[in-house]
This record gives sequence, C-alpha cells and structure tokens, in this order.
Amino acid sequence: MPTLSATKATPAKASSAEPIVVHGLLDVAIEEYTDWQRARVSNEAFRDNIIKARDVTLENCLDLTQVSEDQDPAFFVKHGVKVGAARRFVRDIGLWLKQRGEGT
Repeated sequence: MPTLSATKATPAKASSAEPIVVHGLLDVAIEEYTDWQRARVSNEAFRDNIIKARDVTLENCLDLTQVSEDQDPAFFVKHGVKVGAARRFVRDIGLWLKQRGEGT
C-alpha cells in the first residue's frame, strides 16, 4: 500500500460539529468575531494574539466557516499565534454565532 510523502498536503481534519452558517460579508464577520474575542480578555498579550489570529485568517483567505470546519489551532500556532488564543479562536465560533442569535 503506498504511503503519502511528507511533501504532499494533508487533508483538513473532519469536524464532528455541525456545519455553521455565517450570514453577511465573510471578512466583516471575521472582524466582528475578533472584536467579540478581544472584549472577553483584559490581558494585552492575549488581545494581541487574537488580532494575530485574525490576520492569519484574512491573509490566508479563510472564513469562519472554514476555520470552524478545520478545527486546527495548530495552523494558527504555526503562524505565530499563542496556543491558548489559537484554541479559543478556532473553538468559539459556534458560541459567538449563538450569542448573535444565528445558531448553527
């Protein structure tokens, strides 16, 4: 049986969560989500890492649905985001949508 070489891209992890739907402009939703995350912490370094996660998301043309589906905080860590901020950024999208009244 052939094996994948280290140079081939690995597929995104399958998410066990239900797919989410983000209404409105995708880039605006990322900004609003970032503002919500930043409002939840007072530590400036934590807040800076949330901004970094936003920047990584936008620089890679990702949207919140894709981030939620991938459930891959390691991607953000690889791009310089501290692990705790990366985990929150990836994990809390559904919670943010529920609080906005959009649900999943």
